[in-house]
Amino acid sequence: MPDESSDELLCDLLVSVDGADKNVIGPDDKDVVWRAELEFSEDQLNAVCHQSHQPSEEELLFLATASKKQRTEVKLSTLDSAEKKEFELAKAKEVNNWLQTGTVARMFRHELSPEQVLRRRWLYVWKPVTKPADQKANGGKSRVAKARLIVLEYQDPHLDTIPRDSPTLGRTSKMLIAQAIASTHWTLMSFDNKAAFLQGRTRENRVIAVEPVPEMVAAMDLKPNEVCRLVKSAYGLIDAPFLWFSQLDRTLRSLNFIPLPFDPCLYLYYHDQS
Repeated sequence: MPDESSDELLCDLLVSVDGADKNVIGPDDKDVVWRAELEFSEDQLNAVCHQSHQPSEEELLFLATASKKQRTEVKLSTLDSAEKKEFELAKAKEVNNWLQTGTVARMFRHELSPEQVLRRRWLYVWKPVTKPADQKANGGKSRVAKARLIVLEYQDPHLDTIPRDSPTLGRTSKMLIAQAIASTHWTLMSFDNKAAFLQGRTRENRVIAVEPVPEMVAAMDLKPNEVCRLVKSAYGLIDAPFLWFSQLDRTLRSLNFIPLPFDPCLYLYYHDQS
C-alpha cells in the first residue's frame, strides 16, 4: 500500500503461500490477500515466444501478451520529464472527470469518524492507441498516458456487509442477440461509457469520504479540515459495478425499457403508440 507521501506501492513484508491455503494470516493476525503483477522486457517475451521447442508449463506461467504488458502499472520515478508531463495532464483530466460527474463534494473532516475517510492512490498506465486516426490526433504516438484515481476501500470496516452483486450478460443471451441480429439484418452498434464507475450513486444510508489528492485540493480549493465526500461511486469501491448497474437500470426504465425476465442484462424498448 502507498505511504502518506507517495503514490508508489511499497511492501515491507511479502509472504508467498499456496493459493489452496484458505487460512492465510498476516503479521498483524488479520487475513491478507495479495495480487502481484510482474513486468517483462520485450527481449524476455521474445525469448520465450520464439523458441523452437514447446514452452514448458513453468515458462507459460510467465508469459504475458503485448497488450497486457503495455497496461502494466507505470512508476513515475522511471519516466523522463516529457513523460511525467503527460501523466500530469492525465491526472488533471481524471480530476476533472470526478468534478464534472459530481462524484465528490466538500465536507468537514470532523463530521466523519476516521474509518469513514478512505485513502486513495493514483494508478498510472500507458494506454495503447491502435487506430490511425487516433494516433494522428495524438501526434503520431502509439500510446497515451492514463491516470486513474483509486479508492482503497479494503480499509472499510463494513466491507463484508456491502452488497456487491452485479449481473453480466450470459453466453446464451449473447448467442440469442447475435442470431436475432443476423436473422433480421439489423445493424449492431456499440458505445463506450467513459468514466462509467463515476456514474453510479452511493447508497443514501452510507456516508464515506476520501482523502483528497493534491490535484483535488487545488481544483476544489479545499481547506486542511475538509475532505471529499463520495456522492457517487468511484474506482476501487467494492460495490462500484453494482452501483453502476443500478443507475443504468433506473435510466433505462425511465426511457421505457423493460428488463427481460430470463436475463437481467437484456432490455426491450416499449413504445406506447397511444
